[in-house]
Formats: sequence, C-alpha cells, structure tokens
Amino acid sequence: VDDLAYIKVATGVGAGSLIGGEIHRGAGGIAGEIGHTSIDPGGARCRCGLTGCLEALVGTSYLLARAEDALAAEDARPAWARPTPTVGGLIEAARAGDRVATRLVEDAGRHLGVAVANLLNLVNPTRVILGGRLTDAGAPLLTALEASVHARALWTSVDGSDVCLGTLGDDAVAIGAATAILREALQDPGRHLRSPSPVPARRGASAVTLAPT
Repeated sequence: VDDLAYIKVATGVGAGSLIGGEIHRGAGGIAGEIGHTSIDPGGARCRCGLTGCLEALVGTSYLLARAEDALAAEDARPAWARPTPTVGGLIEAARAGDRVATRLVEDAGRHLGVAVANLLNLVNPTRVILGGRLTDAGAPLLTALEASVHARALWTSVDGSDVCLGTLGDDAVAIGAATAILREALQDPGRHLRSPSPVPARRGASAVTLAPT
C-alpha cells in the first residue's frame, strides 16, 4: 500500500510513515515521534521531560514499573515476576490469562489505541502495522487497542483502514532500512556508482586508477 504507518512498541515508541509511497521524514527528519504525543495531559512525567506521553504509558520500562506497583497489592508474587517482572514474563503471563498481567497489557492496548485513533484521524493511512516486543502479547493487546480505536476515531477514518500485527519480528527495522537503501539505488543506480578515484602508488610503481565495474 502507498499509505501506511508502522509503530514499534519497545523501550520507546516510534512510528514510521509512508505517504503516497514515500517515507515522510518531516522538516527536521524526526517525524514519527508518536511516543511523545500526549495521551494523558495529567499523566506521569516522561523521560523526555513532558507529561502524559504515550511512551510513559506503554514503554516497557514504565510498564514494568507499573507491574511492580500492581503486584505490591497482591497476596502472592506470581512466578513471572520472580524476582522481578520481565517483559517476556509479562507477555507470556498475559497470553496464559494471568489476571494482573492481562490487565496491564490491556491497559497498554487502550492507551496505544488512543494514539492509533489520532493517527487515523490525522493521516488516514490504509494500514497501521504494530511491531515491537509488546505486540507478542497478541489478542489481549490488540482487542483492547481495537476497542479504543473504534471509540475514538471517526468512522470515516477507520473505514478502509487495517490495524494489524507485524510478522517480521525483531528484524523489521533492519529489513526496512535495507529495503529503503536498495529501493533508492534501483531508482537511480548512477548516483551510487563511485567516481574514479586515485590509489596511492607503491614506491617505484606507476599510479593506477580504479574505475567502477
């Protein structure tokens, strides 16, 4: 598709967008800082210094801190949080139906859904792809996210748009970067051919020049 957004949810939250088939970089090259859009103006302070950022609600370090707070009210500490909660443990516990882990993942999904709804209303991409470690939680995250999107996005923005989980895993960013380079090279091969450059000659030898093959 020519219009899409890829959102990666990990330690931070970032987005990349294609608009009309072209990567949208913005005036300063930092377009896509969706993690620092304000989801809760009265919320916690983010590491960037702002308050209520999406990252401060769904970023993994904040999510694990929230898990510690939730577990403090529990009578027994579950196996996935011994000695401390981990992202992998949280995800597996949510997929297995653990009450606390599921609630944390669903909360993250709802907050992420607010950001996706805003993105759909503002840019109206054909597809929004979600990646990053947290998306391994699957249904608990996606179901809550979709409910939040439908509650907050205009139906005209949602109609014809598809929100789905990515399938490239941890390789998604590397594959995307490599593909962008290859695409540019194939569009304008001459731009990437090296100009003839002199090579320092060994003492007693004639200078030689390497030309592209």
